[in-house]
Amino acid sequence: MVPASPLAQTVAAFAQALLAGSGDLTPLLSPGAHLDPITAPPYAQVQVVQVTADRAGLDGHVPADGTTARVLVQLTATDHAGTAWPYTYALTLRTRAGRWEVAAVDPTPQQAAQPAGRPAASPAPSGS
Repeated sequence: MVPASPLAQTVAAFAQALLAGSGDLTPLLSPGAHLDPITAPPYAQVQVVQVTADRAGLDGHVPADGTTARVLVQLTATDHAGTAWPYTYALTLRTRAGRWEVAAVDPTPQQAAQPAGRPAASPAPSGS
């Protein structure tokens, strides 16, 4: 369940506006941040599954202006045919005027290496 914090609400509104064309991106972006909206939004619905932040921000209050948080958001976007697609976005958010704004869409971090002591998954056998 995604927390109902201002940070998570900003992330959800951003994902809806970007991927489903529901809402305006402009008020969700920090000054100087630029992101062109998708002209033909490919998704009918976007559901945020999980939001993880590197600092406080999911606790319901908005910190002082200029505070930044690096956020990893997992979401499911459903296309117009009803097919659900999982996505992960890395974002940098910054506070201004008592609210969170998206400052940047970051490269998504790589998955951590397999923990020691656990065997890596073997590739499926080929049919040859």
